[in-house]
Amino acid sequence: MTLKDVQKTYEVYGKEDPLYAVLSRKDAKDNKWDADEFFATGRAEIADAMRHLASLGVEVKKGRAMDFGCGVGRLTQALCEEFSEAVGIDISYSMIENAEKYNKFGDRCEYRVNTTDDLAQLDDASFDFVYSNISLQHSPPEASSKYIAEFFRILRPGGVALFQIPSGPRHEPGLLGAKIYAIKRGPLRRFWKRIRGMRPWKFTTSISRWSRRSSKPAAAALSMRRSEDRCAALASACCTAPFVSDFWDGPCFQAFVPN
Repeated sequence: MTLKDVQKTYEVYGKEDPLYAVLSRKDAKDNKWDADEFFATGRAEIADAMRHLASLGVEVKKGRAMDFGCGVGRLTQALCEEFSEAVGIDISYSMIENAEKYNKFGDRCEYRVNTTDDLAQLDDASFDFVYSNISLQHSPPEASSKYIAEFFRILRPGGVALFQIPSGPRHEPGLLGAKIYAIKRGPLRRFWKRIRGMRPWKFTTSISRWSRRSSKPAAAALSMRRSEDRCAALASACCTAPFVSDFWDGPCFQAFVPN
């Protein structure tokens, strides 16, 4: 899989069923999402994220925020309610066209297409908050590693990056191990959590301090392949005093706070 493959896929989704492509719920397939309900899920998610960071004693400056893999702006619009400005970045032109149609915040909200494995169009130290959910998982490991390193670059001192990556062992697509793992981590896990009265997903947050003087993040990221090891390498290469805490209920959330 390449970034061009990802872009091609989401260009089609953006034209055919954009809201479902961003947040797949069985009863919302074939353009059946109610737009108000759809965007309400984004507001709830960002509010939960802010509350959780506050509970950890992490202060988030409410200046400029970036939503990586924004799709139609489900989370970007929610960030506009918390921050002075928000920028949504996505690989798909059709998704960005939809996002602009749903924008209710005028010039305070900006959407950009980014088709490369970097964020060169964004200046150094230009954001107070970087957020990404259910996006990096769709990029090739090498590209997602570079994006994570770019998150460090664009954060201002004291800024926060909170992003989701898949957790668990890596299996080659199509092999029996991959199919069994998908079943265990998917329907069986959700069923087991439902009967126990738990949320269907679990997120963990790893929060670490980072010094902008370090030049190691990109090299460390490029050398890793498994998602959980990749972020561990980033943390060990450029962070000190890490601490970990539970966050909601699925894949792994990582948060980094530059000094």
